[in-house]
Amino acid sequence: MKKLLLITIFAFFFIAKPAFAALPATGVIEIRSSATAGNLNGGGFNSARGGTDYTLQNAAQEGRADGASVTTSTTFTSALATFTDAMKGNYLHITTTGTGAQCIIGWYEVVSVTDADNVVLDRAPSAGTGCVAATWALGGALSLGASGTSGDDDVFEMGVAGNQFWIKSATYTMGEVISISTAGGASKPIRIDGYNSTRDDKPAGTNRPLIINGANAFTLAIAWFLSHVRTTATATIVVTTANGTVLNNVKVENISTSEGRSALNISGTDGSIINCEIISYRGIGISGGGTGMFFGNYFHNSISGVRFATGVLSSFSNNIVEGMSSSSITFSGVNVSLTNVTGNTLYGSENKLGFGVWMFSGTTDIRFLNNIVYGFVTGVHHQDTQSIGYDNYNDYYNNTNDVTSAGQWQKGANSIAVNPSFTNVSQVTGTAGAFVAGNNKLVDTTKDFTAAGVVAGDAVLITAGTGAPNPLYYFLIDSITTTTNANDTLNITIPAGPGTDTTADKVYQITTGHNFLPTGGI
Repeated sequence: MKKLLLITIFAFFFIAKPAFAALPATGVIEIRSSATAGNLNGGGFNSARGGTDYTLQNAAQEGRADGASVTTSTTFTSALATFTDAMKGNYLHITTTGTGAQCIIGWYEVVSVTDADNVVLDRAPSAGTGCVAATWALGGALSLGASGTSGDDDVFEMGVAGNQFWIKSATYTMGEVISISTAGGASKPIRIDGYNSTRDDKPAGTNRPLIINGANAFTLAIAWFLSHVRTTATATIVVTTANGTVLNNVKVENISTSEGRSALNISGTDGSIINCEIISYRGIGISGGGTGMFFGNYFHNSISGVRFATGVLSSFSNNIVEGMSSSSITFSGVNVSLTNVTGNTLYGSENKLGFGVWMFSGTTDIRFLNNIVYGFVTGVHHQDTQSIGYDNYNDYYNNTNDVTSAGQWQKGANSIAVNPSFTNVSQVTGTAGAFVAGNNKLVDTTKDFTAAGVVAGDAVLITAGTGAPNPLYYFLIDSITTTTNANDTLNITIPAGPGTDTTADKVYQITTGHNFLPTGGI
C-alpha cells in the first residue's frame, strides 16, 4: 500500500439580474489570476461555432460602453465595436444595466457575427423597452476574487451540463460564498479542473491552483467534478458535495482555530472522493450523512479522519489515515448498512494514540478486511457486544489493545501481527517545549529538529504541559528557525499558535517521513 498523494432570470421592469440560462453545453470557461479583475471579461468559448478562443488571454478582445439591443431581439449592437467573424463562439459579458436599467447583466454566447457593429447572441439581452448604453466585454479570462453582481458565485452558476471550467495555477482569494445551484447532467457533469501551464496537464502538489475561501464555504451542486486544486477555509465546512459529486486529486484543508469543524462534508448520494488530501487541524476530515466511495486518499493531522453518520453506505478502501488525535474512522450513529473498509493503513503514532476504528452501539455489517492497524491505544472499538461485523486478513501491530474485547469485536482467524516496517515513518518527541510569548512558536532548547528530520509541512501535537490545548489537536509547522545554539524553533502559523506560556514543560510529538509503503512482507 502506498501513499496517494471543488438563476432563473426574473426580468422585472427596472430590475435585471445575471442571465446564464441558454449558454452552450460545449462551452469552456477559463479562469486565471492575471485576468482583468472583477470577473469583467467574457471568460467562455464554444469551439463548435468555429471561431477563435479568446479566453486564453488576460484582457478582453473587445469591449465598449455603448451596447444596445431592441426589446426582445437577440441582436446586440455596438457602434464603437469592431466585431469579426473570429469572435463567434466567444462569450460576451454585459456588466451594467445601461440607460433605463433595461439590460440584463450576465454572460452570453456570440452565435454569429452580422457585421462590424452587430452580433447575434444566444438569447435576448434586454428587458422592457430595450437595452441602451450597456458596458460589455468579449473574450478574456475570468479572475475570481469578486462579490456581488458578476461575483465568484455567478461565475460558477454560469455552468450548464457538459461545461468545463479551467483554473490556471495561482492563488485565488474568493470574494464570496460559493453555493452552486446549477446541476450537471447524469452523462454530462460540469467539471472544474486545475492546470499548471497547459490545460489538462493534471498538476500535483503545489503546482495545483490554490483557492483560499477564508470564512466562505464552497458548496458543489449535483454532478459537479472537482479535480487538481487545493482549497483552504476557516468556515464550519470547507467543501460540501451533492449527488454524484466527484473530487479527484484535491487538497481540502480547514485551518480554523475553532473546534469541531470539517474539511469536507459528504451530502447527497453516490459521491466519490479519490486521491485527495484531507486535513482539519481542530476537527474532522470528512463528515456528513451522504453516501459515497472513498479511494486512495490521505487523511492526516485532524481530531478525527472520517466520521460516518447513521445509515451511510460507503466503500472506504486504499486510504491512509494518519495521526488522528481521537479516531481514524468513527461510526457516530447506528450504522446498519453494509460498509466495506478494505486495504487501508490506519496509523496512530509510534507511542500509541487514540482509536483506529470507533463504532457506536448498534453498528452492524462492517466488513473490515486487509487493513493495517498500527499505533493505537485501541485498534478497533465497538461499544456493545455483537458478532455481525466481519474482520479478517488485517495486520494489527503496535497497539496497546488491538480490540476493545473479544466479545465486542472479533479479529478474524487470518488476521496477523507483523511489523509492516514502513519505508520512512518515524517520530520525534520532547518534554521540554515552551511557547514563545506573542509569537506562534514552540521552542525546545534541548532539541535539534532539523537533525531529527522535522520539515516544514509536518505537524506537532502537544499532549501535556502548562497551557497545553484541550482537546488535543495539531499545529502545522510552517518553518524551522535555527537558533545560535544550533537548536531550533518551530514557527507554527497555520492555524494560529498554541499559546504564550513560556514554561518549558510541553510534551509534544511530531511524525516525520510519512511514507507508509510497507517493507515487512505483508
